[in-house]
Amino acid sequence: MKKATNLKLHMIGGFAAGFLGSILKPSDSNPVAKLTFAIIGSIVWFAITLLWEAWQWKRSKLPLKLYLSAKLQDTLLDLLVGNLAFLVPFWILTMGTYMGNRMRP
Repeated sequence: MKKATNLKLHMIGGFAAGFLGSILKPSDSNPVAKLTFAIIGSIVWFAITLLWEAWQWKRSKLPLKLYLSAKLQDTLLDLLVGNLAFLVPFWILTMGTYMGNRMRP
């Protein structure tokens, strides 16, 4: 595998999306709505990153087997880094308080 060069971009993009996505959270008075929003938002972001990687494969015009043999590790790292970078700010900012427990100052 070639050196993964775009992990920093995936991290920055995931972090920015997590921060911006948390702005849309429901009011603090409804913890169930916040939890539902956090779960659905995480699933939606994962789907977006999967579609992005699929689009990169389609753009390469390589057969899937050949593409995966060359880029499987890079693709998995992109998905992992992008999603973890999204989840950290998104969950912390969305679930800042839950059932009375404070997760941030």
